[in-house]
Amino acid sequence: MEAITQRNLMLDIIKGIGILLMVYRHARGPYSDYVLLFHMALFFLASGYLYNEKSIKYFNKFIQRKLQALWFPFFLTNTIFMMLGSKP
Repeated sequence: MEAITQRNLMLDIIKGIGILLMVYRHARGPYSDYVLLFHMALFFLASGYLYNEKSIKYFNKFIQRKLQALWFPFFLTNTIFMMLGSKP
């Protein structure tokens, strides 16, 4: 995995503004209904700016690791407990 050499300051500012708008919306400030129209789209745009082909490969590996480490043991233990706990 390549190391990030420099942070994008503009992207950090955009995400910071998005966080402030989200807090403002949850605090029910004046005109917060208008903030609702675009504050989440701001986060989607910021994350879309970081998209590249390598990120999909890393995302797929991340999902595979989480399925193996979290979902499979969860499924297995729940299946066992359901079999032991079921009454005819």
